[in-house]
Amino acid sequence: QFGKKIWPLDNVFGPQASTPEIYHVIAWPISKAAMHGYNGTVFMYGQTTSGKTYTMLGTPESPGILPCTVRDIFTLTKND
Repeated sequence: QFGKKIWPLDNVFGPQASTPEIYHVIAWPISKAAMHGYNGTVFMYGQTTSGKTYTMLGTPESPGILPCTVRDIFTLTKND
């Protein structure tokens, strides 16, 4: 059909997905690759108030993607 677009997606997470699940599927491989010299980006996109900031930052009790990434990068540098 005219005007119909197909948007390929790498992953789709439902409302029950946890931040650790999202981190291990999306951000961990990017962080690991970055530590081997590759460039990497985690880009959050979505409607206002859909949870992007919470998913990225989290809380002290439940850290988000960004604190988990920083933690793992420092862990990787200590192990090398």
